[in-house]
Amino acid sequence: MEGISGFITSVLGHDGAKYVPFLGTLFIYILSMNLLGLVPLMASPSSNLNITVALAICVFVMVQYLNIKNMGIKGFIYHLAGSPKNAIEWSIAPLMFPIELLTQISRPITLALRLFGNILGEKILIAFFAGVGVSLLYFFPIQTPFMFLGLLTSVMQALVFTLLSTIYILLSIPHSEEIHLNSENQR
Repeated sequence: MEGISGFITSVLGHDGAKYVPFLGTLFIYILSMNLLGLVPLMASPSSNLNITVALAICVFVMVQYLNIKNMGIKGFIYHLAGSPKNAIEWSIAPLMFPIELLTQISRPITLALRLFGNILGEKILIAFFAGVGVSLLYFFPIQTPFMFLGLLTSVMQALVFTLLSTIYILLSIPHSEEIHLNSENQR
């Protein structure tokens, strides 16, 4: 737990401690689901697209909540327009808005599909080699090396999901420079 907390606060900074319960729970939950798939005759829940989409939606809702909380609705829309400051930037704002909106929407999709695809691929690989071992080699466990690879993949996918979620949260919380600039702009 201390390692997870240190990892998250090293990315988010001193204010990151308040996000450790959410992100730490995500990591432990995803890791335990991934490891469950390595138990014989068990399926990893994260090889189900519904589970990974639900997790990604949780992260998406949290990030959008933080965006609106920290910037306000007008500030968030201004941010989605590319934070234009001069005439040239305002002329590009109609192009930037859909691009930024697409970026916000694509984040949970990529989170869900990345986790789902990698864990499903791991499951198919292990099942294939287990089937080959049973049918051709008279119950010889040739899937064992791939199970060790699955162990590594399980940890890495939980870490990647958590790291990307942490970065998305980092992008939605104000930084000291932005706070200083926003206070000057409001004067």
